[in-house]
Amino acid sequence: MMERLQKIDRRVIFAGLMLMIAIPLVKPLQLPVNISSETRAAYDLIEALPSGSNVLIATSIFPSTQAELEPQTIAMLNHLVKKQAKIVMAPCYPDTPPYLLKYAKMLEDAGYVEGIDYLNLPYLAGEETLYAAMGSDFKKTYDQTPSSELWDSISGVKSFSLVIVPNGGRHPLYVMAHISTPHAIDMIASITAVVLPNVQPYFNSGQIGGVVSGMNGAAEYESLVQVPGKALQGMDAQSLGHLWIIALVVLGNIGYFATRGKKAGGV
Repeated sequence: MMERLQKIDRRVIFAGLMLMIAIPLVKPLQLPVNISSETRAAYDLIEALPSGSNVLIATSIFPSTQAELEPQTIAMLNHLVKKQAKIVMAPCYPDTPPYLLKYAKMLEDAGYVEGIDYLNLPYLAGEETLYAAMGSDFKKTYDQTPSSELWDSISGVKSFSLVIVPNGGRHPLYVMAHISTPHAIDMIASITAVVLPNVQPYFNSGQIGGVVSGMNGAAEYESLVQVPGKALQGMDAQSLGHLWIIALVVLGNIGYFATRGKKAGGV
């Protein structure tokens, strides 16, 4: 029996791993997650918003960053809806506008009305130069935006109480340099996990008010707003997968140490 623990068929190993990953994707377990100080700070910024505050989401979601940034964005949108914030979404990458249409549908399902409660701005190219233009003259930058109640209420970038930047690169640093710091506007960096080392120093210094990082950050935020989504499912699957691997390592070692004496005696 102990020798068999060291010779588990690889098909059993992979089948078990697939099962461990599939279970929470079919039926979420909602395992507890530890809330990081970065995610907690981001949550607190939105929680502190007065009802009706204007929030700018300058986003650059595209297929390769979707798995991490979209759950973060949806979790924060759910929170903003609870706070009855006015939401302006600005796509800052050519692949982003279709995602904003999806989020607009989500907002409308929650009772939001386009032009009154939320607004999708047109895509503009430029990366850092675009953020510099926003900070210099927001209304002129988007001067082709049709008139609406929400748009007409905005006089400039200072009309926003908070700016959220979903991005997998350096865009949060551009927004910090040209919008949040010069105009004293709170900022949340919504980032892929690999970007965290570039953003962490500015969170530590207080220049970035909150950070939601990677799938784990999205799961933490879903837990805080009590709206479970794909991130918590993904973290459940990852946790069970890790537990399965740990169990195999433990069983293999038990088999090894239990049979070591027999092998030594047989030499």
